[in-house]
Amino acid sequence: MEDQLSRDLQFLIRLQEIDLDIDRYSEECEGIPEEISNKKQEIERVRQEFDEKNMAVKELQSKHKGLELDIAAIEETIKKQKTDLNVVKTNDQYKAIQSQIAKLEEEKSSIEEIILKTMEEIDSFKKNSKEAEANVRLEEGRINDAIKLIEAKIKEYEDKLAVLQEERKNLVVSVSPNALKKYDYIRKRGKDGLAIAMVENDNCGSCHIKLTAQLINEVSKNQGLVFCDNCSRILYIQKN
Repeated sequence: MEDQLSRDLQFLIRLQEIDLDIDRYSEECEGIPEEISNKKQEIERVRQEFDEKNMAVKELQSKHKGLELDIAAIEETIKKQKTDLNVVKTNDQYKAIQSQIAKLEEEKSSIEEIILKTMEEIDSFKKNSKEAEANVRLEEGRINDAIKLIEAKIKEYEDKLAVLQEERKNLVVSVSPNALKKYDYIRKRGKDGLAIAMVENDNCGSCHIKLTAQLINEVSKNQGLVFCDNCSRILYIQKN
């Protein structure tokens, strides 16, 4: 019985190491899809920012065409008003038309200033467009490289998980059913995945509570599984 218990404890110690590694790699794998999703969203954001700038320039170009049509309409009106000056019969009519022409000239000047500013913005974007597009492709490449590394990492973790799960499968058949049942129960109930704790300086290696001399003696006798009175984990003493 003592030999079987010793074997059970050794198997359970290794089983716990495997399970903790499985937990760790599983947790890493669970977080990777979100990490990849975030990277893809980053690509979309970079591309969207560039596309929005392109759209803004197209709107400026459309605005520029509209302003030029406005200028043409004003010039046509001014031309007509100047023609009307030649046929007016009174001084008041002459002054009224001149006032209208002055307002139209002022409006035309304001629109021309807007056109000039709009053209400067368009020219500035066109000048930097190729460089901006190259930077976008560079950033997309950098992010895609990062995604490839993440995908390689998940493949590595999945390979390690497969090895660990196979080792676990082979190991559990060597543990007595009663010991395995208690191990699984304690492990599932705890938050840290620990079911076994080593006695360290007369303390439980998990919850660190001071163990009684009687409890430590029971662990030393190795005649049955002994549990910590505080955290209920299986206790063992590391043999040199």
